Amino acid sequence: MTAAPQPIGVLVALREELRAMEPVLRGRNVAIARTGIGRTNAREKAAAFLAEKKPALLIVTGFAGGLRPGLKAGDVVIAAEVSEEGRASYPWTAPADLL
Repeated sequence: MTAAPQPIGVLVALREELRAMEPVLRGRNVAIARTGIGRTNAREKAAAFLAEKKPALLIVTGFAGGLRPGLKAGDVVIAAEVSEEGRASYPWTAPADLL
């Protein structure tokens, strides 16, 4: 008997993001969870999620970028800078294979 494939993991911060994603992902081999807002919540919930679900891939998504004029549903936004709560921002370049 073959083992079930590992799910794709999806994490969101907000309840509204979870509600928006669940119908899209229903019926697929995807595990989704809400972390809550902030670095500490994200770190703790992500660690527990990874330990429990053991996803093959983890996607962290949200729609806060949708607040920017010109963006619409379905657009993919890749960060050019990373900001951490209470810390300085720093530039980030996405790996070429991600683009």
